[in-house]
Amino acid sequence: MALGACAAVPPPETAVLQPLPPSGLVGMAGSELPQYLGPPSLRRHEGAAEIWQYAAPECLLYLFLYLDQGRPVIRHAEARDRRRRPADVAGCARAIGAQRAAARANAAGG
Repeated sequence: MALGACAAVPPPETAVLQPLPPSGLVGMAGSELPQYLGPPSLRRHEGAAEIWQYAAPECLLYLFLYLDQGRPVIRHAEARDRRRRPADVAGCARAIGAQRAAARANAAGG
């Protein structure tokens, strides 16, 4: 897989994360995503897709965004465990959200 421009994105120290919607991530606008998972650990472009990567100790979540009426929308999601085996997307997303919420609470002294 060829990598285009990669950019590491530092996590913000404020923003409160919301629980993931029951409908899942596919179909969600990219602008909505940070309220659930925070900013991605890595963003890269491959062809028409923008790929956002999120990381937790136990898994990696890859979200594939494509333009839909001028705005990026998640069209595909996949997760891998740290041995690169397929993992449950929803479970990985919940783990990432929980990890980031805990990190923010610790940073805030709570």
